[in-house]
Order: sequence, then structure tokens, then C-alpha cells
Amino acid sequence: MQDRAFPALRELLVSIAHAEAPDFLGHIDPSFLDAVTVYWEYLFCDASSSGNVLESILMKLGELRQQPRHVRVVLDETMERMLHRPSPSHALKPLPGSAESLEPILSFTCLCTLKIGIDVVFQLDNDFISEISQHLPNLESLALVPLLKTDFSLVRFQQEEQETGQEDPGMDTRDTDGGVRRMLPTFDGLVSLVQGCPRLSTLKVAVESTIVASDAISCASRDGSRVRHMELWATGLDPRLPDAAFHKFFTAYFPLLDYLHVVLPIEPHSQSELDPAVRDDLISVPISRDQARARWDAILREMPLRTSV
Repeated sequence: MQDRAFPALRELLVSIAHAEAPDFLGHIDPSFLDAVTVYWEYLFCDASSSGNVLESILMKLGELRQQPRHVRVVLDETMERMLHRPSPSHALKPLPGSAESLEPILSFTCLCTLKIGIDVVFQLDNDFISEISQHLPNLESLALVPLLKTDFSLVRFQQEEQETGQEDPGMDTRDTDGGVRRMLPTFDGLVSLVQGCPRLSTLKVAVESTIVASDAISCASRDGSRVRHMELWATGLDPRLPDAAFHKFFTAYFPLLDYLHVVLPIEPHSQSELDPAVRDDLISVPISRDQARARWDAILREMPLRTSV
């Protein structure tokens, strides 16, 4: 196609069978495109490759006359059936630093829905969560986790390479701990999201189960957020904090929550990506998946809503 086509297109379904397929989006020019659904056909490839393809799709959508209000990236039915029989080597992959792949979405100022349910766990950090809250005020549903609940892992920290002794003035202090950078948002990091996106009702993200800001509970708004459905692909609860702190946090910030589902990784407190000295300084006692589940269960039982872990 030489000229841009389909000016009256309102809804687009596209199957990504080849890496060049996103180029198709460069040949359309709808005036009022409302929704885009991308059927994903890549499985068990390098997670960064999936991120690169997704980034190219979002960049093409951003070049349209009007960006869509709803963007969904979901598995093709054939791919989804394959995921129901995963081998040990085909566990769901994390993509730390997912902000680079998702950055083009920040220009979609009218975006209401962003749903990415493939075989990759997209990992944001507090900084990018804050960016979403500033640029996407109309967001109603944010889901960045796979639809299938099977084995997966998370990358919690990445060691900082400091060439000078000076700290980056733009870096969120919640994103650093013991000389390493957090690769997941913290619970209090989600607060800026719900405050900047007051219509948000569904939230499904990977998260580090800790509260860093000392005033996170006391500064909670009386109105709280409108989030009703939450799914957290979460690390084990921070052993340095009491159960009461987590209970108070969810009660204060999510008073309308109807359903909370927690999905735990293979190693809820894994620090294997760090130098042993740094790892031991962060958490001295390893915690098993069963122990992490038991603690989550204890907290969820105290909450007056439908919960599961």
C-alpha cells in the first residue's frame, strides 16, 4: 500500500506473525480509531525481543492522527494452548526495565485501557509508574501480567554502576536500597499511580512487596482510590515490616477494593542476581515460597474482600 488507508476504521485486530508486521500500522490513517487488539504469536523467545516488537507497535500507533483509547496485546489461541503445557525450560519470563518498551504509550493521553497478557512479565519501576500517572490521567485499566498463572521469576534489584560519588538528583529514593536499584515498583510507589489516574479500577502489575516511604500510611487520602480489582505478581512480603503495616496500607489506599489476587514467583525473595555481600545485607534469612504464601494468607484473611494467593 502506498497511501494511508481505512480513514473510518474504529477497531483494529492485527496478528503479529512476523517482526515486520507492525509496519502495517504505518499504512493506515483512521480519524477515530478506538481500540487496537494485537494477537501475539511469539513464545519463549528472549524477553527483550518481545519488548522490542511491542515498542515498535506502540511507536506506530503513536504516529496515527488519533491514538486509540484501548490497547490490548494478547496471546493467539494456539499460543495460549501451548502455554497450558509449559516445560520447565518454558517458564514465564520477566522483562526488567520494561519502561523502555512501553515509553511510547505515554503519548496516548486519552488511553483508558492498556492490557498486555503474553508470556512475559513486564516490570516497571517507581519512576515509570510516576510517569504513567502524569501522562495518562484517563487510565481505567492497567494490566501488564500474563493471563496464565504458571511458574515465573522476577528481577528485584540491579546493582548500580556508580562512576562518581554523586547521586542522580532525578532518581526516586524509593528505587534504591543498599547500593542497588529496584526493578519493581513498591507498594507506596503505586500510590502516585492511583492518585494521578483517579478513574483506575483494575490494576494488574508485578510489584515488590514493601513500603519504603515512612509516611505512606499517615498521608493516605480519605477518599482513597477507585481500584476494585487488583492482581499483584508479587515478591514475598518484606520481613522487615510487620503484618499490620501492610494491612493498614491496603485499607487506607484501596477502600473500595473488591478482589485481590496475589501470584508468587518461584523464589519470592530471590536475590541471585546480586553480589553475595549486597544480597546478604538486604535480606539475611531466605524465605521459601510456602512461607511467603502463609504470610500473605494471614494478611488477606483480615481484609473484608475476596482474596486469593
